[in-house]
Amino acid sequence: MDDLAQYASGAVHAPLVQAGLVHAQFETIHPFTDGNGRVGRALIHTVLTRRGLTRAALLPVSLVLLTRSDTYVAGLTAYRYDGPVDTRAAHAGTAAWLTVFLDAIDVAVAQAEQFAQEVGELRAEWSAWHEAHRARSGLRHRPRIDSAVARLRERLPEMPAMTAGTVERALGVSNVAARQAVEELADAGILYRKQVERGTTGYLARDVFGCSPWPSGGWRALGGTPGRRRRHDRHRPCHRPRAGCSPRRPHQVSGGGGPARW
Repeated sequence: MDDLAQYASGAVHAPLVQAGLVHAQFETIHPFTDGNGRVGRALIHTVLTRRGLTRAALLPVSLVLLTRSDTYVAGLTAYRYDGPVDTRAAHAGTAAWLTVFLDAIDVAVAQAEQFAQEVGELRAEWSAWHEAHRARSGLRHRPRIDSAVARLRERLPEMPAMTAGTVERALGVSNVAARQAVEELADAGILYRKQVERGTTGYLARDVFGCSPWPSGGWRALGGTPGRRRRHDRHRPCHRPRAGCSPRRPHQVSGGGGPARW
């Protein structure tokens, strides 16, 4: 682990190569009885962020590997070559794993770009729906840019599920202002109400889930061609959230150690 920590903190290799090797080596060491997969995936993002590749967002590489579990396991198995580190077989094992990892990175980048494009389109649609609702309600078409409702609408892609209480804390506004903001967006058909517990209403920006790179979202074929966002009928808004499944964790490989190979 000391060797791994030293390598992860350095810059011997290019950032993507380093992230792939850190992940594979951690999964090979498998130091914990539980949670190795989560920590191993977090290390990918730690390296990419520290090296400056992903300063403001997470690359969905874990979700790509999730859909390629057989290839993922085969790559890690090849990496775990048990023998001298300077042999042709050892180098071939490392190369096999990096091929799997870098291909997943390439797909993840394409999906992230698609996601950003669809979120941009969604923002434009939200703006139109919101302005139309305010016009029907006798309000000025556009809310003040510093108002709670305008600030909340801008942040929906990063917080698509909320309550009035979470909006109050996120925006630093009063509970009354937060509640008015979520209710206005719900009445506009942008948010969907969901009773989460007695006396508490949740609000969902369902269209964000429709274009996000999750198994229950629009990109059902991760590792393939991204799908398109499901568009809802604004004339008959449905306030029941679409049923979906929770993201599955990638298959975790237990077992054996192996020599550190950078």
